[in-house]
Amino acid sequence: MLRQGRERAVSNRHPWIFGGAIAQESGPDDAAVADLVDARGNVLASGFHSPRSQIRLRALTFGDEELTPEVIRARIVASIARRRAMLDESTTAARLVNAEGDELSGLIVDRYDDLLVVEIANYGIEMMKELIVESLGARSIYFKNDLPARKIEGLPTESEWRTPSSAMPRDGAADAAWADEDVRPSILESGLRFIVDAAAGQ
Repeated sequence: MLRQGRERAVSNRHPWIFGGAIAQESGPDDAAVADLVDARGNVLASGFHSPRSQIRLRALTFGDEELTPEVIRARIVASIARRRAMLDESTTAARLVNAEGDELSGLIVDRYDDLLVVEIANYGIEMMKELIVESLGARSIYFKNDLPARKIEGLPTESEWRTPSSAMPRDGAADAAWADEDVRPSILESGLRFIVDAAAGQ
């Protein structure tokens, strides 16, 4: 429940709801999604929940708009579609999902040729990882998990692979050579070729 006098940020549709703005919490601590309500029980916002971060809720919808898996999937698909015109034979890399800029707070997806690099900075999004993988389609996905925010959220910080041929993560010493080679893709940007160290940064 929102603390009285903290309505301004929500009414301005700010996606970050801090713990200090919360008067009372109820429900399971490990819930992926939570609703923010006022003293009368009216839903003000819904979004990705975090039981440990100061950003207790990353709001995705406001007021009467219901937050469903279909809403999240549709936003991912729409974000990718918005960048489609940027990608052609001369440019094969772009940021496909830009967190708050695409109304998907805490989620970043970068494309480097045939590799997608995903950063998840919130507990609630982590709980919906399979939905994200499904929405991104059949590509090799590298989850770059060495984010300081993930330590705060109590999430694993080891990097993780997903490939079209396997739904299981690829990690461990047996995959070291494979990961080393594939995490340095060759990309084109306006016809210029670059080798990207996707594991080290954007």
